[in-house]
Amino acid sequence: DYEQLKAFDIGTKINKGFPQQKKIKTYIPLLADLIDTVQKDIKQKNKKQLFYNIETKCEPAGDNIVNPTPEVFVKLLMDVIEQKKITPFVVIQSFDKRTIQIINKKYPAVKTSFLVANKKTYEENMADLGYKPFILSPIFSMVNADLMKKAHADGVKVIPWTANTAEEINRLKSLKVDGIITDYPNLF
Repeated sequence: DYEQLKAFDIGTKINKGFPQQKKIKTYIPLLADLIDTVQKDIKQKNKKQLFYNIETKCEPAGDNIVNPTPEVFVKLLMDVIEQKKITPFVVIQSFDKRTIQIINKKYPAVKTSFLVANKKTYEENMADLGYKPFILSPIFSMVNADLMKKAHADGVKVIPWTANTAEEINRLKSLKVDGIITDYPNLF
C-alpha cells in the first residue's frame, strides 16, 4: 500500500558509506508525482528540459515476488511515461536485459541503456542483448580503449558506473566516455 510506503522516512538515517549525505526528511514518491514535480519546476523556472534516467530494478528470481514480470513492469512504466508525455526525454536502463529488450521491441523510440557487471566482451554483451542499445553502461573497471572504439563504431554511447574517485573519473574522461555515473558528482 502506497500510503504505508509514503510514511517511511528515507532521508534522515545516514548511510555510513556516504558520510557527507545531507539529512532530508523525505519519502519515496510515485514516478508520476516525481515527473509532475520536475516538469512543474522546469516550467516555472524556465529551465532546460532534462532527461530522465530510469532504472528497472528486477531479476528473474524476483518475478511475481518482489517485482512484476518484465512485460507487466514495462507496461506499468510506459503507461506513466506516455501519460506524462516525456517519452523523448527518457532513457530506461537495466541490468536485467528482459525489460529493455521488451522496450526495444514494443517502444523502439525509447532509448535504452544496458547495465553490465560481467566480464564478457563488447561483442558478447551485444549478442546477449540482441540489439544495439543507445547506451552501454559497464562497470567502470571494464572500460578500455578497445571497448570505446567498438561501441562508438556501432553508434553506442558508453556511460560507465560507478566511478567514485578522482583517479577513476579522470581515467574514464581520458578514454572519452559519453558520461559517468558516480555517487560523488562533486569530483568533477
